[in-house]
Amino acid sequence: RVNYLSALGWPNEDAPRMRSWPADVHLIGKDILRFHAVYWPALLMAAGLPLPKRIFAHGWWTVEGEKMSKSKGNALKPEELLREYEADVLRYFLLREAAFGDDADFSARAIRARYETELANDIGNLLQRTLAMLARYRNRTLPAPGSEEDQDRALIAEVEHTWERVDRAMDRLQFHLALEAIHALARAGNRYVERNAPWELAKAQSPRLDTVLFHLVELCRHVAVLLSPFMPVKAGMMLAQIMDAPVDVNALSAAHDGGWGKLAPGHRCAKPQPVFPKLG
Repeated sequence: RVNYLSALGWPNEDAPRMRSWPADVHLIGKDILRFHAVYWPALLMAAGLPLPKRIFAHGWWTVEGEKMSKSKGNALKPEELLREYEADVLRYFLLREAAFGDDADFSARAIRARYETELANDIGNLLQRTLAMLARYRNRTLPAPGSEEDQDRALIAEVEHTWERVDRAMDRLQFHLALEAIHALARAGNRYVERNAPWELAKAQSPRLDTVLFHLVELCRHVAVLLSPFMPVKAGMMLAQIMDAPVDVNALSAAHDGGWGKLAPGHRCAKPQPVFPKLG
């Protein structure tokens, strides 16, 4: 077990990587919890070294309801999965499908369902239709919003509530709840579209259209930023279209990017491109 520390440079406590100790989260399999929650802390205490701040035991994945084994030949091979699904999609599914720490089941049917309903139909469709309407009605340029209605204020409140839910879930390592909240926000955005019918507002030349488009683009930005820890590549693609420039997702922060209204009127977005294309 000492290699957890020696890999960081211990016993040279001045080694640069020793700044990574103690671990914020020591992630282990549930079958070896006793060794890491009893024996390993005892060794650290005897050596006068700080303990990990948190120990978390993860569960097992089954495949189509069966335990993975060499004899059955049903073990998942990451390189094969990555030929069919992108890494971001796999990461989303693995963290979304079950509570982190519990046992869960992997199936092609389940991952496809998550992709098509949540990623393509809800999140991807929200971004696609928003930027398409902005391009069609305002030449890709973000308009200045007019006076807000109750439903606009409700949407902003939903965004703020989602940030709170995600922050709380991440602190508790409840990644499935964080992704559930982000997905719920995207669905709220699609309901906002249907309720306001921007195509009808455009036909009537209503000034309300500017307010709706502004809120939708800003909402999409929040969804992308919230997704970035889980899907850095896809979130980067979303933000690149919203910002019309490459975005370093590693530089994003809740403090800087989490507030409402970070996009200024007159900002120009890119042409919409599918982020979650249909699976073959």
